[in-house]
Amino acid sequence: MAALKWIKMSLFLVLMLQFTATAGQHLSLFTIKGHDVTLPCENVIPGQHNCDITDWLFDNSNNRPVVELIKLGQIGLNVGSKSDRLSVTSNCSLVIKNVTDEDVGVYTCRQLKPGQREKYFDINLSVVKIIHYEVDETVTLFCYVLTYGQCRYTVEWVNTSPDMKTSSYLCSTSVKFTTSHVDQKSEFYKLLKCKVRHVDTKEEKLFSFSHQTSDEDSTKEINTSSGFPYLLRCIVVSLGLAALVISVVTVNIWTRIKGNQNQKEENTVHNDEDVGTVNYENIGEPSVSFQLR
Repeated sequence: MAALKWIKMSLFLVLMLQFTATAGQHLSLFTIKGHDVTLPCENVIPGQHNCDITDWLFDNSNNRPVVELIKLGQIGLNVGSKSDRLSVTSNCSLVIKNVTDEDVGVYTCRQLKPGQREKYFDINLSVVKIIHYEVDETVTLFCYVLTYGQCRYTVEWVNTSPDMKTSSYLCSTSVKFTTSHVDQKSEFYKLLKCKVRHVDTKEEKLFSFSHQTSDEDSTKEINTSSGFPYLLRCIVVSLGLAALVISVVTVNIWTRIKGNQNQKEENTVHNDEDVGTVNYENIGEPSVSFQLR
């Protein structure tokens, strides 16, 4: 029984590892793919002229260099095709139009006033995606969050009916239904909502499926590893870790049981060999080796 409790606790700890985040002062924002988003610069120094002491930096991978999106209020030199979607407001906020997967990451507003210490403010931007997948007469909608680092979101479908099959995982959810639902209800997709909630800030938003927010070739995305939902990859990792923990615990338990059996066998043989010399005066006092509690 104790071993079973230990296994359950180990599995619980493995799953909790997915939710552990590094503490820090930053803002977390999320929006759906294809929408525009405004990233505020909370540490902006007042009195600037066209944000001439403001930089915006972008980091989306530990293996890639940080990109200067905005340098002293102007579009950076190495922004590439993303430059057409960027702009800076009068209060030095960063506007990103038509958000894509590549926009997921950490944005840093840096203030560079001469004679003062540099100021930084980080924003972790995540992107919500909804994918439509249809096989025969079964429709599946995936809703998941692409995020930088570890997932800090819960995702679920709302306004579903009892005959729909929903599944929720880490940072993702899916719902399955037949095409008859769509045929019978012209407003079906508008009623069905994906609710995304940040576990720390408690901010939540509802998103509806539309062909504008879903990939054009969703079937290809689901069937390729590059587009496979982040959640499902986390599930595979979690199950792999859980299997490893169970294997270690099982071997440990088996070793203990085998050791106890061998000890009992040795004690039994020893008792048989000494049966002719048993002290009958102490027959009411069991040997210490056989005191079981």
